[in-house]
Amino acid sequence: MLTDETTTSFHVPPGARAPALILVPDLPEVPLEARQTNRDMAVLAERFHHSIGWVTSFGIMPGQTGSDRSFSFDGWVERLSDMTLSSALDPSVSSVWLMGAGFGGTVAARVAANYPEIAGLVLTSTPSNVHNWLAQPTHLMARLKHAGMMPTDPEDPELWRRALRSIDVPEDVRRCGPRPVLVVHGEDDRSVPPTAARSIADRGGRHVQLRLMRGAGHETHVDPRILAIVETWLVAQAGTA
Repeated sequence: MLTDETTTSFHVPPGARAPALILVPDLPEVPLEARQTNRDMAVLAERFHHSIGWVTSFGIMPGQTGSDRSFSFDGWVERLSDMTLSSALDPSVSSVWLMGAGFGGTVAARVAANYPEIAGLVLTSTPSNVHNWLAQPTHLMARLKHAGMMPTDPEDPELWRRALRSIDVPEDVRRCGPRPVLVVHGEDDRSVPPTAARSIADRGGRHVQLRLMRGAGHETHVDPRILAIVETWLVAQAGTA
């Protein structure tokens, strides 16, 4: 494991090559979740590294604990884009894959649509857009401030909101074709309805595989059943079995 101020990575032995999986977290609801996110991502990255033998990593996004920047959608897209390009240039990496949870899925979908260097994408409990949040943008900003992700107000609040309104995950997933995309969602998700997953898959095209999990809620990225599905899918799609 290598850790610097902004990125934690699990690498393969010197001289070896493997696909790389970059993890993107969901937005926290409260300060405790915000502090726990980095630890949860480290555990998840380590699990994938040991279970499928890939290079795995996650980075601190703007607004997260350890970042000196406030949250913004564009800031998350920029951060993930930088990580993607860095991984693509790593001689130990044979291909780059993204996995986003919740809001992190909206960011992963946008970056995957923009960068052909990304070989495939996994979305768990991902909303198709954020219009429900923006019906009351002051409430979203208050939530982010409460979670410690917005120590300062955006310089241009309308630009900040416009970036969020631009989120269109079904369209971004469609643009990813023909690269493979796995969409996983809990049938009992009370935060993001399963209809979001269906709309992503319906517009995405034949390169999208949809898995709706009975008895699963919103935290699908830590559900052992779903992680096993993701691992099997990644290995099969990357041909690393």
